[in-house]
Order: sequence, then C-alpha cells, then structure tokens
Amino acid sequence: MLAEGGTIMQLWLLEWNEFLKEDEEIEDEDEEEEAEYAHSYDWKDYHMNVPKQAQGSISDFSVRHVPSTIGKAFIIDHHYAVGCHNGPTTFGMFDINDDLIGVCAFNTPCSENVRASIFGPEKKDKDSVIELGRLAIIDSAPKNAASWFIMKSIKMLNPYRKATGKTEIRAIVSFADTTQGHHGGIYQATNWVYAGGTSKATFYLDQSGRLRHPRQRGVNISRTDAAGRGWTPVKRDSKHRYIMFLGNQRQKSAKINLTTTKMKRLMFDGSENFTDEELQVNWKRLKRSGDIKLRNYPKREIQ
Repeated sequence: MLAEGGTIMQLWLLEWNEFLKEDEEIEDEDEEEEAEYAHSYDWKDYHMNVPKQAQGSISDFSVRHVPSTIGKAFIIDHHYAVGCHNGPTTFGMFDINDDLIGVCAFNTPCSENVRASIFGPEKKDKDSVIELGRLAIIDSAPKNAASWFIMKSIKMLNPYRKATGKTEIRAIVSFADTTQGHHGGIYQATNWVYAGGTSKATFYLDQSGRLRHPRQRGVNISRTDAAGRGWTPVKRDSKHRYIMFLGNQRQKSAKINLTTTKMKRLMFDGSENFTDEELQVNWKRLKRSGDIKLRNYPKREIQ
C-alpha cells in the first residue's frame, strides 16, 4: 500500500541508476560504509507499507525486482542476521494490496573457495555461481509462501541479469544454519541438491547486533581485528549446503556432470569408494549403475 505522492514504479525508476552503480561497485565498497549506508534507508522513505498481516493467498501475490536499498532495509528488520552482503540483487514479494511482505537477496559468495568449488577456479566458472544469501518474510505469510517466492525469484534472476549486462548464472548455492534450527526444508521442497555440511565457525556480532562473516572483502578477520572493531565472537554450528542448478532436467544433469571432483564427492554417496581418476573417467557409468547417487536430505532435528 502506498502513501499519497508516489507509486512503486516511480520510486523504482528514481532508484534505478543509483542501484546499477551500486551493484557494479560491490567489490570496491568498504563494509563499514556499506553498513552505515544500509541502515540509512527504510522502506517508509519510499512510502511502502510492510503490514503485520499478509493479505490474500499465494495466488494473489506478485514478485518483482526491488532496489537493493529497499531490500536491505527490509532484511535488517526481518532477518536474524540483521543485515546482508553488500550490493545484493533483491526481489520483493507483494501481497494483494501491493504491500511488501518478503525479500529474497542474491549475492556474490563471501568466499572465493565457495565460488570455485562448484565448476572450478576460472573466472567464467566462478562468475556463473551466486549465493541465495538472505530470505526474509513476515511471519504471517501463508504456508508455502517461502518456497513459492524462492522459485519465482530464481526464475527472474537470469532475465534480470541479461537485461543489465551481467553473466548468466548456472548454479545457486545456499546454506541452512543449524545454529538457528534450520535444516533446509525450503530447499528440499524446491528440489535443490544437498552437498553436505560446512565446518563449525566463529562469526562476530557488531555493535548493532548484526552477524558478521569472519571474512570481509577477501580478508580473514582475526579475533584481534574483530576486537578492534568492537565485534564480539560467537560460535556457530555447521550449516547444510544446498545447490540449485538452473535449467530443465537435462540441463541440470549436464551441469552436475561439469562440477569439480570435490563437489561431486560432496553431492554423491558412494563417491568415497573411488579415486579421483576413477570418478573422472567413469563418472557417467557410475551414475547409471547406481554405484554413486545423490545424497539424501538431512532431517530436522527434534529439539
């Protein structure tokens, strides 16, 4: 719902040039500047209403790209991490009244190793990987709204990137945080590939309560560095790793075949019984024979 004096489209056009510039300069911005910048925005500045109760059913909802300034402001208020990666590509979910009730944010993974682990270290391969870094939806959204929203956003991702001159995405990686009690039910419902778990790690909480990754702008943050910034270390449990390969079923299968041997080992049970060379030479035969198969999804732990 909009206050008098503006429409979402008019506001979107006003932000368009600024958004493109911001998105292109992701790697050059400092995280402190980015944090201050993100906190200076609020959807209320754009006359956008975030309701306490979502109106209508999923069939009444719509999804469209929103400027990252709006998306980040929503995430700060509705996601447990109280922030997100710099310069994300964000899509908004709107209810029947055109009120913003959810944001899905895609970003470049913090770690180069994450980008390179799927298809390899070449730039063209790393640039074709993106992370679904944040999903934030108001609590009153209908059941299944999250999975519907994710798939709508993914469907819009490459057309948006093509329109803005960016590399086509071949795979999306995302993580389910077990510290928050998440096991990845949304990813399982939308047929992502499970690729094992990460190691436990130490993250940091900044003065605003935002959860900070231990790697900032390509540099690992030590406890001494964190203390100098006023950040408090917090232990985080392992995360479940999920990957969505884009395209139809045949295209997805072909992309799985192109993954690195390390990633194949993460995705396939039985791979531990073969050497790297055996996996590389006999990959398709091993899949057909059932000697290796995609890992089962993890189950939710009962607290």
